[in-house]
Amino acid sequence: MPAGTLPGQTSGLLVYIGSGYETVTKDQITALSDMGVRDYVLVIGNQKFRYGDSAGQKQIINDCATAMDTFWKNWLASGTGRKVWVGVPLLDSTKTAYDNASAFIGVYKNYIDKMMEVAISNGANKSNFCGFYYTMEAVQPLDTVVDPSNPTATQTVKLMSDVSTYIRSLNKQFMWCPYYGFGANAKNIIKNLGIIANRTNIFDHILIQPAYYFHAGDNCDARTITAVKKSLSIRDDFNINGAVVDLDYKPVAGGRASNATAIIGAVMEMDSNVLNSKSSLYQQYEDAFIDLSNTHTSDFVFYANTTSLILSLSGMRDRIKKFYEYV
Repeated sequence: MPAGTLPGQTSGLLVYIGSGYETVTKDQITALSDMGVRDYVLVIGNQKFRYGDSAGQKQIINDCATAMDTFWKNWLASGTGRKVWVGVPLLDSTKTAYDNASAFIGVYKNYIDKMMEVAISNGANKSNFCGFYYTMEAVQPLDTVVDPSNPTATQTVKLMSDVSTYIRSLNKQFMWCPYYGFGANAKNIIKNLGIIANRTNIFDHILIQPAYYFHAGDNCDARTITAVKKSLSIRDDFNINGAVVDLDYKPVAGGRASNATAIIGAVMEMDSNVLNSKSSLYQQYEDAFIDLSNTHTSDFVFYANTTSLILSLSGMRDRIKKFYEYV
């Protein structure tokens, strides 16, 4: 996506399909669309690419292709025409995988090629198959210190960049939904996120999880919600702005560079506890962000558990519909 252009607002939901998850049906896709969901951001399976495991990598690609084929067929039958972002598998959470991350580019290219083949065979086109979603939620390992003058010196960032280059060569966009920092490595996580968002052209969309809803008791600062809001890209005369800020609300790594491409949005977080013990936590998100959603000013995605759970609980459905009411 060329710098200086703004596509339509992202009003999305993380949707889980494939191995370890459920099949999302035509009727469920329609129901989500009726709630105002315009972007299905797909997490496909719970398997991870392991270093040196070519047979396992091939099996994951085939499993994900099967799940994606089913989704596309149900998506087409729904007639909604909503946008789709296809998730890529995680790396195995080991030092060996992270230390050799850039060596995985071949298997990611194979995965992306297969997903393109499945999409095309089901009639997906550029307007509804937007691109790919990078499922790793932070720069790994978490104690890594990314060099702002040379981010790709970090292996996992090099992999991000190489995957991005390949995706864009196919005329697709690249999305990331990382979490804002919490826990022992909070400051480092925030800094690395800010460097990727503010100083690189790796991603077209970065939607940040404040993390406070799920981790308020895990050394997660209450300022994360405000920090994410202050980081957002705001649509104004078709200029892309927005820069990730730290917990003192100062732009990370000197702010947004001229080559930065990411539109910065936010992830709305909830689960079934929004109906009881976490109602007030969710309300802080809604109070902070709903005006920006309703006026189509910024981009959002809901992280809210499985599709079947969301659709089974009116309290979850109603909150998403309220947030996307004017979409």
